[in-house]
Amino acid sequence: MRNLLVILSFFYTTCSSAVCLSDRPNVKNEYENNESVFVGKVVDEAYLSDDQGFYTALLYSIKVQYIYKGKLSGILVAFNNMDSGRFPMDVGKEYLIFTNASYSPIIISSCGNSKEVSNATETIEEVKKLASKDV
Repeated sequence: MRNLLVILSFFYTTCSSAVCLSDRPNVKNEYENNESVFVGKVVDEAYLSDDQGFYTALLYSIKVQYIYKGKLSGILVAFNNMDSGRFPMDVGKEYLIFTNASYSPIIISSCGNSKEVSNATETIEEVKKLASKDV
């Protein structure tokens, strides 16, 4: 019974650490608190596995298309753990991305305002206004 409790407590703490522990930040706060904000297109993905063959992470290659904040260029790699806190993306789609890095690998929070461009019209308008104040 004790072993079962240890296993369940490990599972519970592992899963609970991947959820958003606070409300989604407003766009202004996330813009100000991240090093880079940009639109990028996912051009490739690669799965990483452990020595037993289980997928543990996913790497996305993202072509930087438009920069609102930060110094970025070319193709960046985004690291995504295979857990409930990951930010899933699809090859061929464009995303508005907020990140704390300007070099690879970047991490994208699923608890923020990063999203597919087709669903980001209002967020992009707000980001454009914030970016124009930076100039």
